Order: sequence, then structure tokens, then C-alpha cells
Amino acid sequence: MKYAYMIRSCIGESIGTEPAHVFGYEAAQDRPGGQRGLPKSDEARVPARKLFPAVASGDKAAILSSLEGMGVLALCPTPEQHFSGMERIVGRVIGRAKLVFLVELSLFAAELGDYERATKYASEAHNFQPVAWQLYSLSMIEGLAALNVGKKDEAIKYLRKSIDACFTDVSSCVACGTGEPNFLLAKKLLERGERVEVLRHLVDCNFVWRMLGSHIEAWIRVIENGGMPDFTVIGTWRLAVQCRSAHFLASGRDLAGAPMHRDQVIAEVERMRVEYELPKKAWLLLSAKLKERFNKWPGVD
Repeated sequence: MKYAYMIRSCIGESIGTEPAHVFGYEAAQDRPGGQRGLPKSDEARVPARKLFPAVASGDKAAILSSLEGMGVLALCPTPEQHFSGMERIVGRVIGRAKLVFLVELSLFAAELGDYERATKYASEAHNFQPVAWQLYSLSMIEGLAALNVGKKDEAIKYLRKSIDACFTDVSSCVACGTGEPNFLLAKKLLERGERVEVLRHLVDCNFVWRMLGSHIEAWIRVIENGGMPDFTVIGTWRLAVQCRSAHFLASGRDLAGAPMHRDQVIAEVERMRVEYELPKKAWLLLSAKLKERFNKWPGVD
């Protein structure tokens, strides 16, 4: 659903109008024979090939037809329909695992700019004692909501609070690092001239999300040169991580450990990374040597 909304949003921007006003969910349902379900992957390839020429020519009818054929509109109901369905699903979840679902629901509402819903879900999520990535995400949402009503100083406090949640202890730092980062609040603060705050935040993010190190370092250079980076990062790990988090919480365990000083967290995480890298490098070296040896023996696979 998230990627479907991204596609629809990008197409809307490309033709200079809001997507909901051009090819909304209701329009797809009202069309004779409109796509109500999801097509198979092979069926979606043909309309997908027609989408780019339709966008290039500005043919709105052809764009709508292509998006229907791809199943994009079937995954983009109106917010009211979408959230009511998701709320019913979350309502069936019992126990602390509900926290994971509420955070996802709040994030999705914030991404759509519905901060009233986002803060409502975030408030409910706080009843389940969020830690680590969940607390990080909720702080981001609350910062976006504050910025939306002109409270920039409060939004900056939430930006700091978000990354502080990742440095509470070693477990929290690792949990945040396996979750998906959110740079929307940083982007909006940068647009309002908060370069120093955003740079400080990105330096901390670079420690937590090492896998994005090259991206973050490039963004820092762009900001230092007075530019606005593209904070887009497409991740595919979020669903699996959230499933494990929900299972973990449902079993009565926690995602965080005993609170530690920030410097202690940094030192311990660095030590763990070194221990992980040593066997990893040794295995890669052994594999290379074995491959080199086998290459000398013709016929050996």
C-alpha cells in the first residue's frame, strides 16, 4: 500500500495536480469494469509499460487506465476507508504487541499528512511503554505534528528525543539500527533553516544506521554546501522486523535493556561490531583462498 501511494503521489506531481483530484479511488470504483482487486504480476506488466508514455503525454484517461490495470488504485482507497479498515485490524490485537501496529498506523497517517489521526494513534501507543525504534518513531511523529502547527522549537526537541531513544542502551541502539529510519522531520526542519540541528541529527543517525552510511555522509556534504539533499531511502526490511518485534512483545519480553550513559552505549556497540566483523572477514578470506585453490583444479566444481 505504501508503494502504491508513492506511485500515485509521484504521478500526481508529474502532471501538476493532486492525485486524489485526478484519479481517486472513487473514480476507479465508478468506472464500468473498474479494477476492484489486485491483478497477477503478469497482468500488471502490460499497463505498467503504458504508464510512462501516458504520463509523458499528460493523457489523464490513459494514466487512470494504467494505474487501474497495475492495481495501484485498488491499493489506494480513500483515507477514511483505509484507516477504518486498519483500525478494525488493530482492534483485534491483544496485549503489548498492539504497540507495533499502532506505531505503523501512526507513521502511515503522518506520511499522508493526517496529523490529527497520527497524534491520536501515537497517544494510544504511549500506553504500551514504547522503547527503542517505536519510541524513536513516535517522537518523529509528534515532532511533525508540532511543526505542522508552527511549533518549530518543540519539533526540534522531538527530533533530539527521537535519536536519544536509540542511545538509551545497547539493545535499543541495535533495535533502532535494524528498523527503518525516518528523515521526514529532518527534511522539514532543514527547509525552515535548521541546518545545524539537522547535521547533528544526521551524525547520530550515521552511527545507528551504518548500512546507510554512504547516503548519510553524502547528505551531510550537500547540507554543508548549502543544498537540500534527497532523503529518499527505499527499504525492504521493515515488515520482517516489525513481525519479529510484535512476536517479541507478545511473549512478554522487552526490546530495551538497563539504561546506560550515551558514551557507554557507543563504546559497547563499537565493540560488538568489531567482534562481528572479525569472523566475517576471516570467513571471506577463507572462501577466497578455497576458491583460488579450486580454480587450479580443472573439472572441480
